[in-house]
Amino acid sequence: VLWVGRRSLVKGSDFLPEIVRKLHESGTAAALELIGHDERAFDSLPNVVVRQLMSRAEVAESMGRADVFLWTSRYEGFGLAPFEAMAHGVPVISARVGGLVDLLRDGDNGLVVNETSAAAFVDAIRRFAALDPASRQRLRSGAKDSVAPLTWERHARELEEFVEPLFLGA
Repeated sequence: VLWVGRRSLVKGSDFLPEIVRKLHESGTAAALELIGHDERAFDSLPNVVVRQLMSRAEVAESMGRADVFLWTSRYEGFGLAPFEAMAHGVPVISARVGGLVDLLRDGDNGLVVNETSAAAFVDAIRRFAALDPASRQRLRSGAKDSVAPLTWERHARELEEFVEPLFLGA
């Protein structure tokens, strides 16, 4: 399970210690890699790797290795990190926040939680862990396919098509 973000209440980083504890207490075999969090909160907990400063290439490598991306944000404008994870073919676990409302589809390209709470995220991680390999692969393919058409070139073309008539008076 990969989490990437800055330490803040908005990003839901305060859920992470409780999520890790509950997963450990329930016996769920899940290794977590947390990029951008304070490692002191996890000193006594197993199966947790905390990384502070990483280059974009190193974050991309972590995304490429991840089985699932955990997005605990309470509020989000768009959510670039989950988008990047999906571009790497990594399904996302998230609540319905920001731009993910339109992108994330439960059971197709990730898992959606109905509330932003540690318990809801733990349940989703446990659901993911229980999936068979074919279901996990379907989520991976769904994640990659759902963002593949969303390129900078397409965005620029659509913006140009929208703005051009404004300037040409069409």
